[in-house]
Amino acid sequence: MFAGAFETEKISVLLIEDSRNEAHATQHQLHSIDDEFDLLRVGRLEEALAQIAQKDFSAIILDLGLPDSNGPQSIKIINERFPSLPIVVLSGRNDAATVRSALEYGAQEFLAKNNCSGNMIRQALRGAIIRQSLKN
Repeated sequence: MFAGAFETEKISVLLIEDSRNEAHATQHQLHSIDDEFDLLRVGRLEEALAQIAQKDFSAIILDLGLPDSNGPQSIKIINERFPSLPIVVLSGRNDAATVRSALEYGAQEFLAKNNCSGNMIRQALRGAIIRQSLKN
C-alpha cells in the first residue's frame, strides 16, 4: 500500500541541523542513494516551526543540539504543535538515556550520526512515515 507512494512522489523532509557540515553530510548520504527526498534545511527550531506552518512535510530529521533548543525538548515542542509529523532524530549523542528520552518524547526513530549511512536514514524516514500514518 505505501510502497507505491514512495516510488512515485518525492518525500518532503525538513532537516533541522545547525551545523552546515553535518547537514551537508546528511544531504550527501541521502542523495547518493537516490533522489526521492526533497530536503529543506534550517538551523534553528524557530525557523523549523515557521517552515512547518507554511509547508507540508512528510517527516523531520532533527538534531538535538540546536542554538535555540537543546535535547528532547525540541521533540516535545514540535509534537505539541504538529502531532502528526514524524520525527527522526539524528544526533551525536548516543547514550541510552538520550535515546530513551527522544523516543518517550515522541520521536519515531533515533540514529547516531557517527554510525549511520544514507540507507539507514532512508529506511528510518520511510518507517517513521509509515508508523505515523498508522497512528493517525
